[in-house]
Amino acid sequence: MSNFVVNPYRFAVAGFVCQEFTGDNFGLGGAGGTNSKVGVRVLNGNSAIGKTVTKIRFYMGKIYGSPSGTVTLYVYNDGVDQSVGGSSINAATELTDEFQLITFTLSHTIAEDDDIVIQGGTVNDSNQVSLSTNTTNSDSSNIAIKYTGSWVTQSVNVYWCYQ
Repeated sequence: MSNFVVNPYRFAVAGFVCQEFTGDNFGLGGAGGTNSKVGVRVLNGNSAIGKTVTKIRFYMGKIYGSPSGTVTLYVYNDGVDQSVGGSSINAATELTDEFQLITFTLSHTIAEDDDIVIQGGTVNDSNQVSLSTNTTNSDSSNIAIKYTGSWVTQSVNVYWCYQ
């Protein structure tokens, strides 16, 4: 199946709906090593709300250094773990030094204010698992989120897909 435009920011790719934002990145292990969770917060009006998803993709890579260990997908809402069977990857063997779509599996019905994040691995400021973002917050239906002892939003959007 070829790509086709759904709207200016959402694309369907072989059954996935992607919200594509590139141009910058932030990482698990970044901010002096204090980013212990990074991902996307689903906001009001996002097309994923109400959908039961079985796969989530992030455009990610090991852009800084050599992160290692197990990185797992989680979903939180208001700080409460909503995950059901979020899968994991090995950061050292499944990521490259270029961004690529990495697929995680789970079973979850997306709700407003869900934080869909990756966490874990052996990461620090010099060895980050990076997610692709854009440099501005151009879509008000999602925003980058990180956890550094508390949840903090970033004024950028994250490249992510769901199916």
